[in-house]
Amino acid sequence: MKDDYIKKHLKIEFEELEKIEKCLNKLKEKIVDKTPSHFSMRVVFNAFFGSLLFGLTFILKGGLITTALKLNNIHIFLIIISSVAIILGEIYFLGYSRIKDKRERRPGQFIIKRFFTLFIVSIGVAFFLVYIFGINTQVDKFDDVIRIVIMTMMPCAVGSGFSNLFKE
Repeated sequence: MKDDYIKKHLKIEFEELEKIEKCLNKLKEKIVDKTPSHFSMRVVFNAFFGSLLFGLTFILKGGLITTALKLNNIHIFLIIISSVAIILGEIYFLGYSRIKDKRERRPGQFIIKRFFTLFIVSIGVAFFLVYIFGINTQVDKFDDVIRIVIMTMMPCAVGSGFSNLFKE
């Protein structure tokens, strides 16, 4: 009878220990291993504010318009390709590389959702900054506005993904 009582309480204690161990493992993943969370609106907001922060420091520089107007098509192409590479690098190295069970979270789905989000946010913030500060009124053609937006997009792209480094 006493053995049954002890066995019953030992079983209860082991179940409690298993629950505590699961909680500790979850905390370890989030705090120590910094496993990225699933895609949510938080990713969009972090990308927006990171992009805004980096874009603001760049948009107010004096040589922005002069430099942007002198960009030729090769420069524009290289800025876009560099921005794409920066975003993909940030997503992979700051996010996907930290995932333990890569079979559970496939790279295509993880990277594609974040890439399009960060890229669109970067372009959107660049347009927003160019128009809110009236930089678009300082040039004659819309093509020149696009050059300024593309030039501003690169630091915005860095900021959009960089915010994940601090969040995760």
